[in-house]
Amino acid sequence: LRDPEHWRDGASSRRIAVVRRGDDAVGYVAYRQKEKWEGGVPAGTVMVIEVITVDDDARRSLWDYLAHIDLFPTVEWWNAPMDYPLSLEVDFDRRITRKPGDALWLNLLDIPAALSARTYESDGSMAIGITDAFLGRAGSYRLTIEGGRGECEPTDDAPDLTLSVRDLSAMYLGLPSAMTRWHAGRIEGPESAVRLIDRLLRTSSAPFCNEVF
Repeated sequence: LRDPEHWRDGASSRRIAVVRRGDDAVGYVAYRQKEKWEGGVPAGTVMVIEVITVDDDARRSLWDYLAHIDLFPTVEWWNAPMDYPLSLEVDFDRRITRKPGDALWLNLLDIPAALSARTYESDGSMAIGITDAFLGRAGSYRLTIEGGRGECEPTDDAPDLTLSVRDLSAMYLGLPSAMTRWHAGRIEGPESAVRLIDRLLRTSSAPFCNEVF
């Protein structure tokens, strides 16, 4: 892997720790260490680059390792998922500081293809009105979901609700909630339709992109 010194911000080269279960590797963490002393007391930082595991037990093993690296009492991870469970697993969750920021953007170019390709956790059907005329996307689209698979195509049906491609693109990822956008005036339609699209597009995990681009 390329690891030029100007990427390190004074920290060590990239280091890798692997957790194994028998003969199988079930996770790894890539990180750097940045040494620091304050008044003769160690104040170094472990800078996590990425954590990949197959299950929660492997994930906990890696975080236990990271939290016990001698002379490095602070652990930082700049690219954590919004719903990462670590804060619910520690004894003192207020010692964890979270700073949300933009990291993943999406603009649906082909609405029928995108809504048909995605999987869903709930079934249902509704007509969605789009106001964005760029690339001919304005109009109504019927989304029908059966068995977790969606089918979407243009329709002449009156829309159950209307929103922009920008808002649909964000909701396509599962968050934030349609109800919040409706209260903010970004979605037009009855509350019942808003609750329906909220249920159809919701995902059990928050959107997250592990790859930096």
